[in-house]
Amino acid sequence: MSVDYDKDADIGRNDRNSIRSLNSLWKRVPIDAASENVVDLITQIQYCKRYDPNGGWEHLESTADNNMRSLVDLENRLQMKQETANEIVNEIENDAKIVKPANVFQQKFDSRQAQYDNKTARQKYTNNSKIQSYYNAIWAVSKPDEVVPNIKKLIPREDDDSDDDDSDIEIGSMRQNFNDPITLGLFQNPYTSTKCNHSYSFESIKAYLNGSTKLCPYSGCRSSIAMRDLKEDHRLAKRVQQIASRDAEEEHYHQIDAEDN
Repeated sequence: MSVDYDKDADIGRNDRNSIRSLNSLWKRVPIDAASENVVDLITQIQYCKRYDPNGGWEHLESTADNNMRSLVDLENRLQMKQETANEIVNEIENDAKIVKPANVFQQKFDSRQAQYDNKTARQKYTNNSKIQSYYNAIWAVSKPDEVVPNIKKLIPREDDDSDDDDSDIEIGSMRQNFNDPITLGLFQNPYTSTKCNHSYSFESIKAYLNGSTKLCPYSGCRSSIAMRDLKEDHRLAKRVQQIASRDAEEEHYHQIDAEDN
């Protein structure tokens, strides 16, 4: 079997590891770090708006929004490249002889890219964790007592979105939580479960688990967790520090107002 786009080059079984190595290169692109920078930016913009509501922040907010979407698009492109490389490796393992691999790769990748480009904004971004974190950051500062709406509600509906997209618009709404489920206070040195994505203060969850495997302490969560399932969450720790600083600052101004009155 031969996949023939041009006859001046071909690859076979001996080239599988070289193709797989491309995935390692694509995984090194610092998408996570870049998205965290955008979350930091939108967080600071929200703080600025609290103290200067008429400061003309719309342009910066729009830029941050576009940057986050662009990063999600890039992340998906890199994922599609990995899928394309894996598809070629699978064909080789099924005894296909890939002729002119660059052309083969580009054709397969372009097909995936076209499918992605044809998606609506809701289809691209609604279930993306980076987009959710982005809006969580906005609500945590600008509307801390409100739930974060389902992302669908924040992205305009397009013609290709299904008719029932707006019928379940409130499903998935959530309130950003910065409190440990055990102590009920703000997280201290937060760790997040890789199984259920719930977070805890390190010392409280360590004492709760006591070296064993137990159910996650969040109400309704049925995941069993152990210390090995937890990862230090630097992003959440930074957010908690921002929340604590905001609360301390607001308390300071409340005291000043009380003294003036």
